Amino acid sequence: MNRRAFLLYSLATTALFASNPDMKIKSWTLGKYGDFYFKRMNKNLFIMHGVNRPPDRENMGFNHNVVLIEAKNGLIVIDPGRYKIGLHVLEQIREVSDKPIIAIFNTHDHDDHWFANAILKDAYPDAKIYAHKLMQSAAEKLYGGVYKYRGFTFDKAEKITFADELLDDGDRLTIDSEDFYIQHPKNAHTNNDIAITHLNTNTIIMGDLLMESNLAHFGLDASILGNIEFLDMVNRQEEYVLYVPGHGLSGDKERCFAPYLTFMNIIREETNREIDGDDDMNVKAIRERINLRLQWEEGLNFDHSFIDGYVFALYGELDNQSNF
Repeated sequence: MNRRAFLLYSLATTALFASNPDMKIKSWTLGKYGDFYFKRMNKNLFIMHGVNRPPDRENMGFNHNVVLIEAKNGLIVIDPGRYKIGLHVLEQIREVSDKPIIAIFNTHDHDDHWFANAILKDAYPDAKIYAHKLMQSAAEKLYGGVYKYRGFTFDKAEKITFADELLDDGDRLTIDSEDFYIQHPKNAHTNNDIAITHLNTNTIIMGDLLMESNLAHFGLDASILGNIEFLDMVNRQEEYVLYVPGHGLSGDKERCFAPYLTFMNIIREETNREIDGDDDMNVKAIRERINLRLQWEEGLNFDHSFIDGYVFALYGELDNQSNF
């Protein structure tokens, strides 16, 4: 290689490293949203973070996080995503390792987290899919038993593949020397959520029980109070090295977990004040108080009017609770 060619090569590789510190030669480019690939977060755990925007046709609905764990002999995937997203997830997984996928976890029944099961399972038929024991019945109830619509109009699922290994609260399992602990909060974001602790890296993957700069759409048989109570319980546990939300950026407790817990508690406290008062519920007044207390939080990725739905749901839960 002559001196000029060497200099050009050095400049090119320097630019590549600056834009892609994990040296991923081939990433998935998603229009104006940029490049996506699995970033090593700690030891053998990688995350491809989704677009921090609401789902639409332009971003293909890729706004959730996919977790990849490289074990000794195979790969473990958590929440592979919407159906067509699965093709890109699979491509990026192969950029990390040519080992086979041996296990897939689903954190709950919303299609943006698990419809891609079918894509990964078709590629690796021996992979085991793990989910909470209520997930299939909940998904059938949510989407209809025949799956007439199968997700968003811009991401129709051609095939539905459910879990073959069923989980419950307190389960412990080892997959290819990787150890996992399962927590299930009963009714929270859905009635089939699981938070998955990867014990080898002290990472807790929480699905939509935890959000960063966002609010979750609560499913059927859901409970906002149940979600808050679960967050309070996790808060009392020994601190994890990494907290992985369903949407938004992962981080440590202070950066990723604490703001959402504070945020949810603010909504509970301000709604509860209305329960304790003598007047009828005033949603606008509650929202104004919440928004005033949320001024410390910048970059929230939702319209503040979205809070109204939370207030109505919480008011009903708190009112029922106060009558017992």
